[in-house]
Amino acid sequence: EFQDCQSVTRPTSDCDGAAAGSTDLVVCRNDVLKSWQQHRNDAQAVDSQAELLRVDSQAFRDIVNALTGFPDNSYWIGLNDQTTEGDFVWVDDDQTVVWRGASTGEGGAPLNGCYTNWAASEPEDNTANNCAFAQDNWAWADGGCGSSFPALVQFPQGTTPGAAYGNCVDVTRPPSDCLSLSRGGDSGDPHFLRWAQQHHDSFHGECDLLLVSNRQKAIHVTIRTRIRKWYSYIYKTAIAIGEHVVELGKAYLAIDGINLTLDTASNTSFPMELQDAIHGTVTIDATGKEEFRIGWGTSPSFISVTIIGVFVNVDVQNREGDSFVESVGMMGKYGTGEMLDRKGQPMDPNDMNAFGMEWQVKPDRGDPLLFSQPEGPQWPESQCVLPQWVDLKRKKGRRKLRGSNNDKLIEEAKSACSDVIDYDLCVEDILATGEIGLAKTFVSNK
Repeated sequence: EFQDCQSVTRPTSDCDGAAAGSTDLVVCRNDVLKSWQQHRNDAQAVDSQAELLRVDSQAFRDIVNALTGFPDNSYWIGLNDQTTEGDFVWVDDDQTVVWRGASTGEGGAPLNGCYTNWAASEPEDNTANNCAFAQDNWAWADGGCGSSFPALVQFPQGTTPGAAYGNCVDVTRPPSDCLSLSRGGDSGDPHFLRWAQQHHDSFHGECDLLLVSNRQKAIHVTIRTRIRKWYSYIYKTAIAIGEHVVELGKAYLAIDGINLTLDTASNTSFPMELQDAIHGTVTIDATGKEEFRIGWGTSPSFISVTIIGVFVNVDVQNREGDSFVESVGMMGKYGTGEMLDRKGQPMDPNDMNAFGMEWQVKPDRGDPLLFSQPEGPQWPESQCVLPQWVDLKRKKGRRKLRGSNNDKLIEEAKSACSDVIDYDLCVEDILATGEIGLAKTFVSNK
């Protein structure tokens, strides 16, 4: 079904940072009329990493056009707003919002400096049109995802999608200019992903910690940890946006000190609005997993909180230039993740115990007290308490793995963690806690 395939080098994107996806591509067309999702399914049946085409710069569009001559019809591409109405993202880089809103004439505009090529009066202000297609002049339009069109598809280099594929050369996509989304956070069995890092570092102390804080923007995130016999974990977080504070934990939500009831027995989603300053959604699935997404004003940045079992996981995503530029805390220096002390001086990158102690919430140093009720070790009366299995001289702790003799759990852990960068740490977490879902909190290697 796939025809006119060519190997191409994608040039630098017009967006403001690095977009996700493979660096080596084979670009094909599938002329069979199918829905947007069916074309994705068919391509991924050939190779799991295949996707509908991402056209993220005019230079790349021109190269594809010169090599292939298409589109000479209307073809599905990977752009869509299925997750959030009006926020168009590429299917292989769903963290970068390329366009927000309806057409330019109705207030829509590109975000993050990204390349767009909408036809006049596109995209339409129509909630039924959530998938984009390139017309024969390469101008984009949005339509119903169930409509039938041919598709433009990208495969990893070396893929043989069909008989028409051949005589392609090995190519490498150069680094993109698209906005490199700065992100970081923590996962429930306390591991910390600092800005611009791929690997987690661990601090197992029990106390309140300053995850990230930007006083100029009045954005602060603190976490509260607990120690158990087999592990320690993050069990609550408090997020301040301006004058408002959201506290989150297992089956627990409080806004500005007022508790709200969550129905953990059902799949629920509802909006939170506070004078348009802070907004968000919470979704609880049938297993009881809670997912929160909190934003502020019109900023595209957001903070995502996922609660799996009793484990609280926080993901901070900066999608514009200055939300966290001057931030401090356990996520390190913005842009690099360098471990700095409160005076801005570098700390030993191998001593997470010292780094954690440094960023215990300390009100006498100007840190905000966000939790409505104090619990556990509180500065200055007490420093963070380390579990007995942490050896300060080693600077790292060794946890007891209660599942180390459980062959079934070991195999499940290995399978769940097979695609994550911190594979050993992921497996260890599951063996210590018995919670398979923690694998989803690590950075994927795909």
